[in-house]
Amino acid sequence: MAKLYDVKVLDMVDGEVKKIEYDGHVYVKTSAPAQVGDVMLEVRGTSTRTADAFYKVEKLDDYVRVSDDRNGLHGWVKEQQGDYFYIFRKVGDSQFRKIDRKPAVGDYVKFNEDCWDASAGVYYEIIGIDEDGDLEFIDDVGDENIAMFEHDDFEVFEKVVDKPNKPKFKVGDYIVPLPETNGRYRITNTEMKLGVVKRIMSNKRIEVEVLNHENKREKGYTAYVEERYFRHATEEEIFNPGTKVRLNIPEGKRPRYGWGYVENGVIGEVRRVVVGRLGEKKIVVDFPCNGKWYGDPSELVIVNDDVEIPKYEVGDIVRIVGIHHGRKGMIGEVSWVDDHVSVLTKKPERVDEAEAVELIAKASDRFDIK
Repeated sequence: MAKLYDVKVLDMVDGEVKKIEYDGHVYVKTSAPAQVGDVMLEVRGTSTRTADAFYKVEKLDDYVRVSDDRNGLHGWVKEQQGDYFYIFRKVGDSQFRKIDRKPAVGDYVKFNEDCWDASAGVYYEIIGIDEDGDLEFIDDVGDENIAMFEHDDFEVFEKVVDKPNKPKFKVGDYIVPLPETNGRYRITNTEMKLGVVKRIMSNKRIEVEVLNHENKREKGYTAYVEERYFRHATEEEIFNPGTKVRLNIPEGKRPRYGWGYVENGVIGEVRRVVVGRLGEKKIVVDFPCNGKWYGDPSELVIVNDDVEIPKYEVGDIVRIVGIHHGRKGMIGEVSWVDDHVSVLTKKPERVDEAEAVELIAKASDRFDIK
């Protein structure tokens, strides 16, 4: 699984993280011994794990083991908790009640002693029941396992507090695959550099459209996949330099950092992603009439690379289509181009920077200036 990208810090006191949110659940810092399913905060970092990053606890033996950045299963000795790592435990997901009925899919099995890649005291969700009535579950190493009534020492429980059913993604979210997709999906594996969620389906499945792929022929391909094998894309992964985007501001709203010389719906090209003084991400976009425009990631939508972005040069004849200085509809000549497009108009004769123009004639096509 590697480090977790979708962790949100909810509470921090004097620089110490107390509470986080991951995958729709709240986790609180605990001094109790680690359990499979907890979240570990790596303090020091190693050659295979990132300092101050979060990892899911995958297995317990003498070590608290997580899937590291190279997909290996490594960790720290249990006694190093509090020095080398911290543990966060899910809130409201530890209330179980022992059942006196026939087990069913969705119940939980708890072993009384370690058994075949399953840890004592850990609740494992029952995902199936075989023809002998034995209980199928996913063990500490991610494999399907069986709790056999005839041989194993375990008890069966039901959840008292229902697990939240909040979808991991929503329509329009940009996502990237986790390493586990390799060998599982033919196209939507780690060769897919960016996808977008098109539909939320039942059973925690989503429809995803490929936006960027190592094999350019796969762009536009759609697939139905399990959401657990994907994560939200970072701003840097979404807004690569050269990516074409459209400004998408809800009616009646204005951009976070102002309009500048752009209008809603205009298409531009991403220059870079920068970090503001409060840690916020800003996307720097070159629009036709406003270069180096700063915007919030939520204000931009990726468009097809085939869309052409107009480039203006001195001498072009254009019509002003943006509402600026009361000159909408006037025809003029481009007199200057840098990060803005300046247009000279007559009656009245003046030069102003225009927020949106449409091309009438290229300077190279004009016979009057050749």
